[in-house]
Amino acid sequence: MGGVPAELVRCRPGHDEHVFVEVDTSLGVLRFQHGKVSWNGSELGCEKANRSWGGGFRSDGQTYFRGALRLHCGVVVADLTLDCGQITSEEGAELARNRAEASGTPASSANGQADDAKENR
Repeated sequence: MGGVPAELVRCRPGHDEHVFVEVDTSLGVLRFQHGKVSWNGSELGCEKANRSWGGGFRSDGQTYFRGALRLHCGVVVADLTLDCGQITSEEGAELARNRAEASGTPASSANGQADDAKENR
């Protein structure tokens, strides 16, 4: 944050209609939702936002998120690889299949991630 490194505290997946993730850090909260990034509740404009992610929500309301966020959004610069929500092996396999479908790569090499538009419900 503005050249000051933030320590990752935890990631918290959630959902409304779609999956999102909040990343608690020692300096504040980064949120990725609907392809947008916010810091401590304020939406940020990003000069660079590379992301590859997948997630879903379970019938009991719990949510999971797996992905990589590489962001340069004003004073917020982040290079995060996240695995949140205690993803089961079955869910990980589904994320890998979704990523393979989206990118045209075999599921065995997709590292359990899905591109922006893929969610499991």
